[in-house]
Amino acid sequence: MAGGGRWQPLLCILLALQGTPGAGAQDDVSPYFKTEPVRSQVHLEGNRLVLTCMAEGSWPLEFKWLHNNKELTKFSLEYRYMITSLDRTHAGVYRCIVRNRMGALLQRQTEVQVAYMGSFEESETHQSVSHGEAAVIHAPRIASFPQPQVTWFRDGRKIPPSSRIAITLENTLVILSTVAPDAGRYYVQAVNDKNGDNKTSQPITLTVENVGGPADPIAPTIIIPPRNTSVVAGTSEVTMECVANARPLMKLHIVWKKDGALLSSGLSDYNRRLTILNPSLGDSGYYECEAVLRSSSVPAVAEGAFLAVLEPPQFVQEPERHVTAEMEKVVTVPCQAK
Repeated sequence: MAGGGRWQPLLCILLALQGTPGAGAQDDVSPYFKTEPVRSQVHLEGNRLVLTCMAEGSWPLEFKWLHNNKELTKFSLEYRYMITSLDRTHAGVYRCIVRNRMGALLQRQTEVQVAYMGSFEESETHQSVSHGEAAVIHAPRIASFPQPQVTWFRDGRKIPPSSRIAITLENTLVILSTVAPDAGRYYVQAVNDKNGDNKTSQPITLTVENVGGPADPIAPTIIIPPRNTSVVAGTSEVTMECVANARPLMKLHIVWKKDGALLSSGLSDYNRRLTILNPSLGDSGYYECEAVLRSSSVPAVAEGAFLAVLEPPQFVQEPERHVTAEMEKVVTVPCQAK
């Protein structure tokens, strides 16, 4: 009996120790994210970027980072990813993977955009145009994110749009029915509103030729025609444009048609632009721009383009979850989408 008394406490201790691992396994927690990253973020070129993978779960947690679905790191205990000096090549989609012995979890992606602006590319420095014709001056190209705000200048003065001046959606300057005083030096100023950069292009010298001849009428010509355009339903607006030239310019009139029907709303900028608010599927179609020289026998000219409004697919009629049918009979399972 005395020997049994000495062994009994030891047996109790051994049982307690054996129970410890089993209890710990039941407490294991799969990884989970405390917070998810923002869907999109903009940073300045040259700044530091720190991305974090805020996850919890049973230790040890390991982390791996991906950029555009390509592996940036191997699994490690480091939950942060840092770039000390951003450049435009670092733009893209980032996400992390976290894992422990219970499993792995993929973080929601975040798109990193890098704001920057380069320098203007070299372009032609001289252009000439015949008196009365349209001068088309393209803005020199400049690499930038986001797209910069572009302003045209002539001999140091800002150029606003007018009945004779059109500035297109792509920042092309069009001078209609040119006259001798249109000759001069033209340049653009680009401003990136994210990083504050401001760049000025080299000037383009415009020469107007054949000045002094008779001001004969010039038949309408479409200089910038409408372009085929696609837009996603739910977008706030879409704009189509058409720039035409003629002489006398004051008699030039631009009309818009959709699938042959005359349009009267959404017109602006001397009818050069047609804006459709909240475009829907019914706005898809063929849009035509017609340039007419009023009080003249000169024939009108027209050019057109297609507008496609894209909608994500959705079911109109879905199959029933359970279908009962007789053997050897034809069964119709409806499924309609638009």
